[in-house]
Amino acid sequence: MIKDIEDIGFDISDDVKEKRLIFIDCYSPAAEEKGKFKIVNILDLNGLFITIQKTLKRLKPPILFVFDSLTDLLLRNERNSCLKFLKALIGLLKEKGSIGIFILQEDVHDQKTIASIEYLCNGTIRLHVKNKKRMVEVKRMKGVFGSFTFKLRHKDGLILKEFFRY
Repeated sequence: MIKDIEDIGFDISDDVKEKRLIFIDCYSPAAEEKGKFKIVNILDLNGLFITIQKTLKRLKPPILFVFDSLTDLLLRNERNSCLKFLKALIGLLKEKGSIGIFILQEDVHDQKTIASIEYLCNGTIRLHVKNKKRMVEVKRMKGVFGSFTFKLRHKDGLILKEFFRY
Protein backbone atom coordinates (compact mmCIF):
# COMPACT_ATOMS: atom_id res chain seq x y z
CA MET A 1 0.00 0.00 0.00
CA ILE A 2 2.85 2.39 0.79
CA LYS A 3 4.39 1.68 -2.63
CA ASP A 4 1.02 2.36 -4.32
CA ILE A 5 0.81 5.75 -2.57
CA GLU A 6 4.37 6.62 -3.54
CA ASP A 7 3.79 5.46 -7.13
CA ILE A 8 1.22 8.21 -7.70
CA GLY A 9 3.64 10.87 -6.52
CA PHE A 10 3.23 11.30 -2.76
CA ASP A 11 6.34 11.20 -0.59
CA ILE A 12 5.25 9.62 2.68
CA SER A 13 8.64 8.36 3.83
CA ASP A 14 8.79 10.84 6.77
CA ASP A 15 5.23 9.90 7.82
CA VAL A 16 6.15 6.21 7.84
CA LYS A 17 9.42 6.83 9.69
CA GLU A 18 7.78 9.08 12.31
CA LYS A 19 4.83 6.64 12.71
CA ARG A 20 2.30 9.26 11.66
CA LEU A 21 0.89 6.83 9.12
CA ILE A 22 -0.82 3.81 10.64
CA PHE A 23 -2.69 1.05 8.82
CA ILE A 24 -5.41 -1.00 10.46
CA ASP A 25 -5.58 -4.18 8.44
CA CYS A 26 -8.81 -6.17 8.57
CA TYR A 27 -7.72 -8.83 6.10
CA SER A 28 -4.04 -9.53 5.78
CA PRO A 29 -2.39 -12.16 7.98
CA ALA A 30 0.86 -10.32 7.25
CA ALA A 31 -0.30 -7.34 9.33
CA GLU A 32 1.43 -8.61 12.45
CA GLU A 33 4.45 -6.37 11.88
CA LYS A 34 5.41 -4.29 14.89
CA GLY A 35 3.53 -0.99 15.03
CA LYS A 36 0.61 -2.17 12.95
CA PHE A 37 -2.82 -3.25 14.11
CA LYS A 38 -4.75 -6.24 12.94
CA ILE A 39 -8.39 -7.17 13.10
CA VAL A 40 -8.80 -10.85 12.44
CA ASN A 41 -12.51 -10.62 11.70
CA ILE A 42 -14.14 -7.72 9.84
CA LEU A 43 -17.45 -8.93 11.34
CA ASP A 44 -16.27 -7.69 14.75
CA LEU A 45 -17.43 -4.07 14.53
CA ASN A 46 -16.89 -3.48 18.26
CA GLY A 47 -13.33 -4.77 18.02
CA LEU A 48 -12.68 -2.61 14.98
CA PHE A 49 -14.06 0.47 16.73
CA ILE A 50 -11.93 -0.15 19.83
CA THR A 51 -8.81 -0.60 17.68
CA ILE A 52 -9.52 2.64 15.79
CA GLN A 53 -10.14 4.43 19.10
CA LYS A 54 -6.81 3.20 20.54
CA THR A 55 -5.00 4.17 17.34
CA LEU A 56 -6.45 7.68 17.32
CA LYS A 57 -5.32 8.17 20.94
CA ARG A 58 -1.72 7.60 19.79
CA LEU A 59 -1.89 10.35 17.17
CA LYS A 60 -1.85 14.13 17.55
CA PRO A 61 -4.68 16.10 15.91
CA PRO A 62 -5.40 17.00 13.24
CA ILE A 63 -5.79 13.46 11.97
CA LEU A 64 -6.75 12.43 8.46
CA PHE A 65 -8.55 9.10 8.74
CA VAL A 66 -9.20 7.10 5.54
CA PHE A 67 -11.52 4.07 5.57
CA ASP A 68 -11.04 1.99 2.44
CA SER A 69 -13.65 0.71 1.95
CA LEU A 70 -17.09 0.94 3.53
CA THR A 71 -18.23 -1.40 0.76
CA ASP A 72 -16.26 -4.27 2.30
CA LEU A 73 -17.76 -3.53 5.69
CA LEU A 74 -21.34 -3.35 4.32
CA LEU A 75 -21.03 -6.52 2.28
CA ARG A 76 -19.97 -8.53 5.34
CA ASN A 77 -22.16 -7.01 8.05
CA GLU A 78 -25.78 -6.09 8.60
CA ARG A 79 -26.62 -2.64 7.18
CA ASN A 80 -28.01 -1.04 10.36
CA SER A 81 -25.05 -2.26 12.43
CA CYS A 82 -22.69 -0.68 9.89
CA LEU A 83 -24.58 2.60 10.00
CA LYS A 84 -24.43 2.65 13.82
CA PHE A 85 -20.69 1.88 13.64
CA LEU A 86 -20.18 4.67 11.10
CA LYS A 87 -22.16 7.17 13.17
CA ALA A 88 -20.07 6.35 16.26
CA LEU A 89 -16.84 6.54 14.25
CA ILE A 90 -17.75 9.94 12.76
CA GLY A 91 -18.55 11.16 16.29
CA LEU A 92 -15.16 9.93 17.50
CA LEU A 93 -13.38 11.70 14.64
CA LYS A 94 -15.25 14.96 15.33
CA GLU A 95 -14.36 14.68 19.01
CA LYS A 96 -10.69 14.42 17.99
CA GLY A 97 -10.98 17.40 15.59
CA SER A 98 -10.15 15.09 12.72
CA ILE A 99 -11.25 14.50 9.15
CA GLY A 100 -12.62 11.19 7.90
CA ILE A 101 -12.67 10.04 4.31
CA PHE A 102 -14.84 7.01 3.66
CA ILE A 103 -14.58 5.25 0.32
CA LEU A 104 -17.70 3.56 -1.06
CA GLN A 105 -18.29 1.85 -4.40
CA GLU A 106 -21.77 3.21 -5.03
CA ASP A 107 -22.73 0.78 -7.82
CA VAL A 108 -22.68 -2.06 -5.28
CA HIS A 109 -25.23 -0.56 -2.86
CA ASP A 110 -28.87 0.44 -3.01
CA GLN A 111 -29.83 4.13 -2.95
CA LYS A 112 -31.21 3.92 0.60
CA THR A 113 -27.83 2.77 1.93
CA ILE A 114 -25.95 5.43 -0.03
CA ALA A 115 -28.37 8.16 1.13
CA SER A 116 -28.01 7.00 4.76
CA ILE A 117 -24.20 7.20 4.57
CA GLU A 118 -24.32 10.60 2.85
CA TYR A 119 -26.66 11.85 5.59
CA LEU A 120 -24.14 10.84 8.29
CA CYS A 121 -21.22 12.53 6.54
CA ASN A 122 -20.59 16.28 6.23
CA GLY A 123 -19.93 16.06 2.53
CA THR A 124 -19.86 13.79 -0.48
CA ILE A 125 -17.22 13.76 -3.18
CA ARG A 126 -17.91 11.50 -6.14
CA LEU A 127 -15.26 10.27 -8.58
CA HIS A 128 -16.62 9.05 -11.91
CA VAL A 129 -16.06 9.04 -15.66
CA LYS A 130 -18.18 11.24 -17.92
CA ASN A 131 -17.63 11.61 -21.66
CA LYS A 132 -14.35 9.70 -21.31
CA LYS A 133 -13.07 12.24 -18.75
CA ARG A 134 -12.30 11.50 -15.13
CA MET A 135 -14.50 13.71 -12.99
CA VAL A 136 -14.51 14.84 -9.38
CA GLU A 137 -17.95 16.04 -8.29
CA VAL A 138 -18.68 17.70 -4.98
CA LYS A 139 -22.23 16.45 -4.47
CA ARG A 140 -22.77 17.94 -1.04
CA MET A 141 -20.50 19.97 1.18
CA LYS A 142 -21.13 23.20 3.03
CA GLY A 143 -19.80 26.14 1.05
CA VAL A 144 -18.46 24.02 -1.82
CA PHE A 145 -20.07 22.91 -5.04
CA GLY A 146 -19.18 22.02 -8.60
CA SER A 147 -17.09 19.51 -10.43
CA PHE A 148 -13.86 19.39 -12.38
CA THR A 149 -11.93 17.00 -14.57
CA PHE A 150 -8.56 15.62 -13.60
CA LYS A 151 -5.67 13.60 -14.96
CA LEU A 152 -3.43 11.25 -13.05
CA ARG A 153 0.15 11.18 -14.23
CA HIS A 154 2.64 8.67 -12.90
CA LYS A 155 4.94 10.25 -10.29
CA ASP A 156 3.21 13.64 -10.62
CA GLY A 157 0.26 13.10 -8.31
CA LEU A 158 -3.16 14.58 -8.95
CA ILE A 159 -3.33 17.29 -11.61
CA LEU A 160 -6.57 19.34 -11.57
CA LYS A 161 -7.82 20.85 -14.81
CA GLU A 162 -10.81 22.71 -16.18
CA PHE A 163 -12.73 23.49 -13.01
CA PHE A 164 -16.32 24.33 -13.84
CA ARG A 165 -19.69 24.54 -12.15
CA TYR A 166 -22.84 22.64 -13.12
